Amino acid sequence: MNSSYEEKIKTIFPGLVVQKSLASSQEITKIPRFISEYLIQKLSEQTRDEKEIAKRVAEFLGQYRPEHKDREWLKSRILEEGSVKVLDFFDAYTDLEEAIYYADIPLMGIRDVVVPQKVKNENENLLRGGMWGLGTIGFARFSDDMTAENDAGILKKLFESKQIGEEHLVLTLLKFVPFQFTRCDIKYFMEARSDFELDEWLEMLINTIGLNPSRYPSFKEKLILLTRLVPFVEENIFIVELGEPGTGKTFLFDKLSGYSRVISGSVETPANLFFHGAKRKPGILATSDVVLFDEIDKVGKRKMDPEVVGKLFKFMESGVFDRAGQEISSSASVVFGGNLKEFLTPLYLLFPKEMQHKAFFDRVHGFIPGEVLSRIGKSEEFVSSRLGLTSDYFSEILHRLRRISFAGIVKAKIKIIKGDARDEKPILKITSALLKLLYPHLKFSTEEFKALLDYAVEMRNKSIKEIKIMDPQANVREVEVEVVE
Repeated sequence: MNSSYEEKIKTIFPGLVVQKSLASSQEITKIPRFISEYLIQKLSEQTRDEKEIAKRVAEFLGQYRPEHKDREWLKSRILEEGSVKVLDFFDAYTDLEEAIYYADIPLMGIRDVVVPQKVKNENENLLRGGMWGLGTIGFARFSDDMTAENDAGILKKLFESKQIGEEHLVLTLLKFVPFQFTRCDIKYFMEARSDFELDEWLEMLINTIGLNPSRYPSFKEKLILLTRLVPFVEENIFIVELGEPGTGKTFLFDKLSGYSRVISGSVETPANLFFHGAKRKPGILATSDVVLFDEIDKVGKRKMDPEVVGKLFKFMESGVFDRAGQEISSSASVVFGGNLKEFLTPLYLLFPKEMQHKAFFDRVHGFIPGEVLSRIGKSEEFVSSRLGLTSDYFSEILHRLRRISFAGIVKAKIKIIKGDARDEKPILKITSALLKLLYPHLKFSTEEFKALLDYAVEMRNKSIKEIKIMDPQANVREVEVEVVE
């Protein structure tokens, strides 16, 4: 990229770009990238000195994002000073029986913190999967003569155990400042693609996810990297990426967006994953855009919960699951990530035995050819040092792109030569997602479209190959597709 490119991105996306090298510094890797970039972008408005910006970010995190071992100290500050501010992920929920909004504060290890109506109204995403932000937690006083204006829904009986004279003290989220971009013009972003050549657009996207585009010189390598964004822009897509350790698989899902969740070790309880019956609270799969089952190869001899496997199979087929008397539909996409022990090993053997089933791999829309990517080496070589879109803005763009489908456009331009309806759906979904990422303005040549289509077919055929290895007699065959002029 040259200086004219950087001027272009700053001109077209004013106030929405950030120097990616700053966000990768060691001092600020303990939080999601979109949070560090939020802070960097705000501080960049005050100074251009990179060392000063990094220093101020580190100071801010030292003050408001202490370690989990400091949780008791944080609680003591509430008692001694009346309130405390923490940077954390705040996940709110509604208690219908008590007519109250509550939030959990993971960093402090406390639950059932009252969320006032005003705070909820100003930050409704607290109830839609949670938000990162700076919260002020402290005791609020609620008198016996509460009115509708000061949260009359908080019933007096809840505070009897904390009664002090004629008033009641309740632990409350007094104030909340979101650190996530929640509003954006998706049409503007899509049309802005017209101002970039394809190479420039690819450079911008790869810089945005924090990597150095020059370390991935071929179009195929860039395409593989960006395929990791496919589940962020397409609903109910299910893909696998197996590759060498250290290629950045987990990092992107863990750090890029507040809409994704990583299940480490690929083990999670049915309550947390689907629906918590006691709390009457939807689980991770119901509240996230993307769920990564990480290190799927390390589950080993530990058996996966049969309820998890059964409900996951059903969800991958229908987009619906049921638990504790609740039937829930979700648009979440699921990724299964793992490390290749050796390239010649049948890939299905890297999965838990409960998943080594033809039905599972038929539901997997495709495999990202992660074995093509090399390990990320020295940060000065592999980590982006140039401008890219801020991650909070970009993650919101990806979230909005989920509501748009190019599948109809794709279907009108292709003909399935070999394969059936179960193959057509993955091809349409993968190609639609790639168009959203590379050609959101829908201006592309036949050759450009065919390149994406062929890659989608390659991904799908990797799933089919695993089924054939597992069962040579299986009634499946590799897909062939052609473009209809």
